[in-house]
This record gives sequence, C-alpha cells and structure tokens, in this order.
Amino acid sequence: MAGRLAFHYIHRESMLHRWDARCKLPALFLASVGILHMHEVALSAFSALLVAAVICARLPWNALLRDLKMWGLFLAVIFCLQALFHSGDGQRIVDWLPGGLDGLHRAALTCWRLLLILSFAAVFTAVTRPRDLQNAISWFLGPFPFLPARRIALMAALTPRFLPSILDRADDIR
Repeated sequence: MAGRLAFHYIHRESMLHRWDARCKLPALFLASVGILHMHEVALSAFSALLVAAVICARLPWNALLRDLKMWGLFLAVIFCLQALFHSGDGQRIVDWLPGGLDGLHRAALTCWRLLLILSFAAVFTAVTRPRDLQNAISWFLGPFPFLPARRIALMAALTPRFLPSILDRADDIR
C-alpha cells in the first residue's frame, strides 16, 4: 500500500534530506512565487534545477510522476480554458473559436509554471519529514504571540501525513 501513496516522505541519505526544513520551506515559497513571474528561459533553468534536485535527492522518478499524474486532468482543463478564452490580438486557429496562437502560448506557459510548482512541492514533501516541517512552521510562527503556533504547525504537519492515507483509502474503496 505504501508504494502507491502520493506526496509522502521518502527516506534517503542525501544533501536535500539533510537540509534544514527552516531553509527548505522559504526556498519552496520563494521558488513558487518566482516561477509565477518567469519567462521561458528562467522556466527552463528551473526545470533543469528540478531535475538536478530529483537526482541529488536520489528520488525515484516513478514516484514523482505518480504524484503528479493526478494533476494531469486539472492541468488539461486549465490549458483548454486558457487557450480558448484568452482574448489576444494574435492569429486565430479557427475563426469561430475565440482563442488563438497567443492563447496556446499563454496556456502552455501557465501549465508549465503550475507543473513546476507542483513538482517542487512533491520533491519538498519527499525530502522533508513531517516532524521537521512541524518544527519549522512552529519556529516561523513563534514570534507571533497571537497565533497558536503549535496548533497551526501540527495541522500543517498532519496534512501530508493523512492526505496519502485518505487517497489510499479512496483507491481501496474504488
């Protein structure tokens, strides 16, 4: 059962696994925000960085692809909606459809960005133990006395633990 769970920690001895979660969490946040504003060249560089991270962490490619497979339908819907309803001044593919070549380009960029963010998130969950994530969130929220830091950290750490269990149960029911 554990082999088909999505978004779970995979124990390995690598530099990314040893990296402190207090550094990994802001790095993931900054990369995600940055990816949303990047053009093709920077997206290509971040795609290469993703491949390097997977190789460095010695993660199995099939686990990463399995984690991202469930997002395929979501990305396909986003691509179609973005391509069809982008009102650009570019050349139209079909006269009766509102979208054109500019819409296809924008849709491809949007899906590429989302796929990179999801991939980095999958790598993050694969190299970060839930307990380390809990401690990092608690550490970041500690200076705010009006926030229940331990509760928020516990909820954030339980999500990656129980999401795979819920997905596994749903698969068993199907």
